[in-house]
Amino acid sequence: MLFRLRYLHPLARFPGPALAAISNFPYSKSYLGGRQPYDSLALHEKYGPVVRTAPNELSFSTPEAWHDIYGQRNGHQTFTKSEFYAGGTFAKQASSIVSERDPSKHRDMRKYLANAFSDRSLKEQEYLVAGVIDRFIGQIGSHGSDRINLKTWFNLMTFDVIGELAFGKSFGGVESGEVHEWIAIVLASMGQSAFSDTLARFPLLGKIYMHVRPGWLKNLTEGSETHERYTLDLIKE
Repeated sequence: MLFRLRYLHPLARFPGPALAAISNFPYSKSYLGGRQPYDSLALHEKYGPVVRTAPNELSFSTPEAWHDIYGQRNGHQTFTKSEFYAGGTFAKQASSIVSERDPSKHRDMRKYLANAFSDRSLKEQEYLVAGVIDRFIGQIGSHGSDRINLKTWFNLMTFDVIGELAFGKSFGGVESGEVHEWIAIVLASMGQSAFSDTLARFPLLGKIYMHVRPGWLKNLTEGSETHERYTLDLIKE
């Protein structure tokens, strides 16, 4: 089995760490540790523009690869997103353009959002982003030489911008300096995505963990439902 993965697998001809060819461990370790962008860059610097990062996965680093994978090409089928995105939709009531795996449905979603992301629309909404940034700079400056957690403040600014652009209202994070309940849920779910991906890559480990901690999935589901409910409420306002 290990010999086949290393030497006879369809991806065996692509360079990469030997362990990555036979195990998902290097990938999951990097993802769980929050170092994946840096580790991926280091791998490409060592092995080149195409690197085998897991038994069944490749990483590409060139602009040409971006167009080949995400662009429309005559005579070629559209690449389908991996199963990683299957759990990212809002239950049965709504779906996300980020997580939608069906190319035709994704194309329809993109049409509805195209005008909002046109050059003209983005310029018209620039003042909203600038307003949040100005408030952010003011708040950071008000702390003077005090030590602050910039990660938290950048998160507050980012979600305030999202609120202004997506829902027409800020979450008030920059003004209050406090993380909104909805934002806390989103950040927590983002942290759990790496763990969920790891359990999926190691099914036996996943079964053992679910047996030992059966409440984990329930807590994750409740957080997702709260996130869904709050998002839909904002859309309806």
